[in-house]
Amino acid sequence: DDLSETVENFKLKFVDVRLSNICNLKCRMCSGKFSNRIAQEEYDIWGESKYLHNSNFLDYEDYFVDLINEHIDSIEYIYFAGGEPLINPNHYKILDLLIEKNNTNLKITYNTNFSILHFKKYNVLEYWKKFSNINVKSSIDFFGKRSNYVRNGVEYKTLEKNYFTLVDKCPNVNFSIDSVLSLYNAFNLCDLQVHWIENIKLPVEKIFFNVLVNPDEMSLKCLPIEFKNAVKEKITNHISFLKKYKNSDILINVWLSAIDFMYTEDHSYMLEKFFNDNDARDIYRNQHFEDYFPEYKNLRSYI
Repeated sequence: DDLSETVENFKLKFVDVRLSNICNLKCRMCSGKFSNRIAQEEYDIWGESKYLHNSNFLDYEDYFVDLINEHIDSIEYIYFAGGEPLINPNHYKILDLLIEKNNTNLKITYNTNFSILHFKKYNVLEYWKKFSNINVKSSIDFFGKRSNYVRNGVEYKTLEKNYFTLVDKCPNVNFSIDSVLSLYNAFNLCDLQVHWIENIKLPVEKIFFNVLVNPDEMSLKCLPIEFKNAVKEKITNHISFLKKYKNSDILINVWLSAIDFMYTEDHSYMLEKFFNDNDARDIYRNQHFEDYFPEYKNLRSYI
C-alpha cells in the first residue's frame, strides 16, 4: 500500500488562536500563563514566575499569522483567546488579512474580558462591522464593585457601557456572557444574571457559566457546610426565578450541576491556602477581601 506522509489538497478549516499572555487584567483565578500582568505580580510577591519573560510568544504569533495567511481561502472558523485578544496587534493583522482576501463570512468567536473596544489605532467595532458571524463570549462574573476585585483592572460599569456601545454600533454581533462560578462569586453570580435578564434585557439563552475546578482552593468545594447550604438556598431561589423564562432549561441544569459539584467533597481544609495566597495579593493591590465580600466575614474562623 502507498502510505504517503503527505495529505494532498489539505484544507485548514478551523484555527484556535491563542497569541500570547498579554492581558490588561489581573484575575484572581488566573495565572501568569494567561496574563503578563499576573506574571509580574507573582514575581513581585513570591520572587518567581516562569511566564515573566517568555520569548516564545512572538514566534507563536508569527506562526499563527503565517498559517492563516497560507490557508485563508479555506478557513471557516477562528477562535480567539488569550491573554486578551482585543489588545494584541496581531489579532488585528489577522482580521486585516481576512478582509483583504474577502473571507468575511467565516465564523469568529472571542473569549474576551470585554473591557476594551479601542486599542491604540484599532477600533474593534469598525472591524466587526465588516464580518457577518462574530460571536463575543464575555467573561463577566460579578455585579458591582466586586468585579474590579476579582478581575482587577476594569470597573463593572465599563462592561455595561461597552455592551450598549456594541449593541448600538454592531447589532450583528452575537454577544453572550460566559462566567466562571467560584468561591468568590458563589453569592453574587445569581444577582449578575438577574440584572442582565431583567434590566439589560439579555436573553436568558445568551447567559452561560462554567464551574471553576482549578485552582482548587477557589472552588465551591472549599466552602464549609454552613456556607454551602446558604449558597444552595440562593441558587434554588434563583432557579425559581429562571423558570419564568423560556429557554432557561440549559442554564438551570448547569446550576443544578453546580450544587452537586459543591457537595461532592469537603475541601474546606484548603481555606488556609486560599487566604494565604489571597491576602498576599490583597497587600500587593491594597485591597481587603472582607471589604468586598461581607457575606464571608466569618469565613476565616473555619481555618
